[in-house]
Amino acid sequence: MDVGPVKVATDEKRMEEHLQREEDGSTTSRINAEHGESKTSVLKMNDKALLCLQDWCSDRDSWCWQIFMLISHIAVFGLSLALVVLWAYVVFPFENPGLGFWPNWMFNFVAHPIANYIVARGILGWCTRQIMCDLEKRPSLCRAERPEITQRVRRSLFWLPLVDSLCCAGEHIILSFANVYPIPFSVPLACIPAAFASMGVFYLLLPQEVRAIRSTGNCLKFTVSAWTVFCGFYAMMLFYIAYFPQMDTGAQLAMSLAVSAVEFLAVKVAVTSGRRWNMPLHIAREIRTCMKLPVIIFKASILSEAKDAWVLLSMILLEVLQVGSSVIAVFFDLLPRDATLDWTKIRSRHQVLQACRSSFEGFKSLRKRLKDIAEICRTMTKEELNDVTWSKEDLHLLNEISSSLPAVVMLELCEVVAPLIYLSLLLCLRSNTFLGHNSSYFMGLAEANLEENVLANSFSLLLEVAMFVVTDTCMRAVFGISFFSFIRLVLRCDFSFWLSTLSVAYVAWLTMLVQHTGHDLTFQFSWLAKGLSD
Repeated sequence: MDVGPVKVATDEKRMEEHLQREEDGSTTSRINAEHGESKTSVLKMNDKALLCLQDWCSDRDSWCWQIFMLISHIAVFGLSLALVVLWAYVVFPFENPGLGFWPNWMFNFVAHPIANYIVARGILGWCTRQIMCDLEKRPSLCRAERPEITQRVRRSLFWLPLVDSLCCAGEHIILSFANVYPIPFSVPLACIPAAFASMGVFYLLLPQEVRAIRSTGNCLKFTVSAWTVFCGFYAMMLFYIAYFPQMDTGAQLAMSLAVSAVEFLAVKVAVTSGRRWNMPLHIAREIRTCMKLPVIIFKASILSEAKDAWVLLSMILLEVLQVGSSVIAVFFDLLPRDATLDWTKIRSRHQVLQACRSSFEGFKSLRKRLKDIAEICRTMTKEELNDVTWSKEDLHLLNEISSSLPAVVMLELCEVVAPLIYLSLLLCLRSNTFLGHNSSYFMGLAEANLEENVLANSFSLLLEVAMFVVTDTCMRAVFGISFFSFIRLVLRCDFSFWLSTLSVAYVAWLTMLVQHTGHDLTFQFSWLAKGLSD
């Protein structure tokens, strides 16, 4: 525990000095002691951890103000997400896809390119986030070069997604001359290849100093594997919503359980790949949350088709339980290695009991450390917090919790937001205003029963909110950490990242459903046969 306490660096100069002296591939840094003492290996507290500690200080914001700010952050986030989704596929008026390519110029040259841009920007945002996290630990990039490289990488994030829009639009134009419109299943045949093209161009245009780092290639590989799983989930859920309403109660229950099992295995494989490519654990957890979004979104749109209460509960509770297991996993990873349960080495019941007892003791020790840190913070103000001396172990603990828990919190928030976004979209498409002019072009949404969807998604929303409250209460009682505070923390620090990520999920969902992209699941393609005969 006693590796040598250090003062937390809060001003920009000291933070840059820490970054410059960090050792390659590690999360520690080397700094000189103030009075010519020997160097000590220390950790730097991240911004999220500092904000988390400020919520424990004596001059923290009042409870009412925290609730107000929480509601404000969620409202702004939800409104921003709704505007992005509506802007892409609801605001612009479409024509019947049977009229052909050129009469549908509004979809082909405005709405669809915008949707391609949103999706590509979100994917490149995943890769950029990993690269930026890695660059912060690179001593080989001097202080003068770092801001310029960071600016170039972030600047490319804004214009390189246009490669996706141009590639996809170009393919549609070429096929239009052969009277092929819509392209049969255009997402796998046009949109996804265009997204991969934008990722390739992004990598080629990275600064030479960044591409020379081996971990940059690993970041791209991890993003490609995550994006592949992400697209696979959409393909799976497309067949799920096509056949789920036709099944009897037993088959629906089996389909629901099968989807959860496939989701669990696929995410497990992706996280294992992240470890193989040396991705930070909190980055792997963020991508894991991103990959769960297709299942969450599609299930919100199919809840009203459940033919039995058990089917409905299986669709909701399995997603709810993932949050609890994800929270336990975060704290389980913080335990010492000798306190963790390694099932590969278990050979007897006695070893199981011993490992469980060791894990329990580890959790008790972890809880005590967090309680002690909270007590220290309650005795000081936010300004005094900047001058507190922390041990290396406490800094590591705070950094890991503040980096990993946000992904779990956002998973729960997504499950709460999904029914609201779906119902809002359904109400917009059913309205008598200009927002309803495209309602007949979306599979499932055009014929959806509004009353049944409102009842099913309201029930889902109540369960998700109840689970959120229960989780927050348990976390406060056991570890002294509030989920609600973490929502404010995440939306304050990573608003654009999560907005971009959820926008990708919802825009991709609507792209799969709109008739102009040819996902009819009838495999008849009568409009294609007609176009070729002409």
